[in-house]
This record gives sequence, structure tokens and C-alpha cells, in this order.
Amino acid sequence: MSKVQKKTKHRTGNLKKVLRYKDISIVIITIALFTIFTLVNKKFLTKENLFIIVKTTPELGIIAIGMTMLIISGEFDLSVGSTFAFAPFIMASLSERMGLHPVFALIMGIIVGVGIGFINGIITTKVGIPSFITTLGTMMAWRGAVLLASAGFPQAFQRDLPVARLFAGRLSGFPVQFIWFIVFAIIMWIILENTRFGNWTYVTGGNRNASVALGIPVDRVKIINFMIIGGLAALAGSIQVFRMGSAYSNAGLGMELQAIGATVIGGTMLTGGSGTIIGTIMGTIIIFSVENIIILSGAPAFWFRTFVGVIIIVAVSAHVLIQGRRD
Repeated sequence: MSKVQKKTKHRTGNLKKVLRYKDISIVIITIALFTIFTLVNKKFLTKENLFIIVKTTPELGIIAIGMTMLIISGEFDLSVGSTFAFAPFIMASLSERMGLHPVFALIMGIIVGVGIGFINGIITTKVGIPSFITTLGTMMAWRGAVLLASAGFPQAFQRDLPVARLFAGRLSGFPVQFIWFIVFAIIMWIILENTRFGNWTYVTGGNRNASVALGIPVDRVKIINFMIIGGLAALAGSIQVFRMGSAYSNAGLGMELQAIGATVIGGTMLTGGSGTIIGTIMGTIIIFSVENIIILSGAPAFWFRTFVGVIIIVAVSAHVLIQGRRD
């Protein structure tokens, strides 16, 4: 074998090793976008600007990692934006109006979110209504409920309470909420990649018939994933309340599509059975980075959706092409 052939074989082997890394496409996209953004505006990678991105990313990111689990199992949840508003409003009302201890109020708010997820899961799996329709209905129902309960007015919440500082304060100047985002991402990653339930989630979304044949409790897996995203949406909404000091009835509008967008950009396939938590983290950061660079550049805000739409198409195309090369 000639030296040229050996070099070619060596390069081909290295390429195969790189392509085996299932998050390689989103890594390439992230590096490319950050390079472009830095060239467009030198302020993008400054400490102050990165602090803004890190501070605001967790609220969407926490929901997105739950959405990843659910989509991998083969379902959707369009009600997360409404849960993001409704459950924290209940939390703030219990604390401020009824005098319930803020920690117990937070727990009750998360329980409300988990309950909403349970309802979505039961209707989807037991009644047989597609999750798109189920959660479209509950999205409208819970949004109407929070509007009715609030009469359109925000519910104040004390930002200086210990529980608020615990979830939305600063640790040596660093936003605590981003640490919680990483903590929950690690937990979900461990569950998805290293537990039987995670394996069940992949198989349930990839091939339902095979899952049933293998004895996997498909309905239970989907219901649990609905409950996980409901609880995470409630927690993410509570973090926003802690950060802003008020619960708003219009909070989370459009967040369901942004969460789905972050998972898709990160490599999660809407057909189910494929996706990663690491990819979703990068997808979330990309979405906020796009919004950030538009603000820095002084471009009209409506360009945000245009760029995100283009990035979704480019990202999915890259995932499909690299998956083809990997196969």
C-alpha cells in the first residue's frame, strides 16, 4: 500500500470516528454561528454580553430538555407556554395572597405543572387523541385560566426571598439559574443515556409496535415524560418570576415553538426515537444567541423568527446529511 493510500485511509478513519459522535453536526453549526456572530459584532463575545445570554437561556432551556425527552418518546406538548404562566401564577398567589411559605408555594406550583402533564398524558394515551390536538386544547384552556385568575394584572412576588435567590440569584456574580439548567440537563442526560427508562423512551418513539412486543409499558413511558415536561415548565416559569419579581398572564407566549425549535436544531427528530440532551443545550444557546446578535446589530426584532427559521432548516439538513454519512 502506497503512502498516499495510507494517508487517505487514515483520514477516512478519522472522519468515521468524528461522524460517530452523534452531536457533531450541532457542534459544527454552533462553532460556525459563533464565528459569524463574532465577525458581525465584536461585542458578541464580551463578558457582559455572554452574561446576558447565560442569564436568560435557562428559562427556555429547562423546558427544551423536557421537550427533548417527550419528542424522543414520540409525542409533543404545545401547552408548555401556558403551563409556564399558569403554574407560577398559582405559586405567586399562594405565597403573596394566602401567606403560604414560598418554598411550599413553589412545590405546589411544580405539582400543578406535573398535574397538567399528567392530564395531557392520560388524554393522549388512554383516549387516543393525538398529542398535538390534546396539548393545543390544553394550551388554550390553561392560558384562559391564568387570564381569568389574574384579570390581566401581574401578581407580584418578592425577589429578595431566600427561595428566589436560590433559583435566580448570583453565585460569585454568576447567574444561579444557569447552574440549575446544567444540573437538570445532566440529570436528564443520565436518565436518557444510562437508565432503562431512557432506553424505553428511545424505543417507544422509534418503534411503538416493537416496544409493545418487548413488553415496554409504552403508555406509562409517555405519561411520565408528559409529567416531566410539565414540572420543568412550571419550574422554568417560577425562575422567571423570581428573576422579574412578578407573574404575568402573558408569560411564555410562543415558548412552545421555541422549545421545539431548540430541540430540532439540536438534532432531535420529530418522528421520535432520536435526540440528545447535549444537542438541545446547544440548540437553546443558538436561539438566544441569534436574538442577542440581532439586538446588538440594531436590526428589526422581526428578523429573529426569520433567522431562527433558516437555522432550523440548515440544522436539520446538516443532521440528515451527517446521519447519511454515518450510516
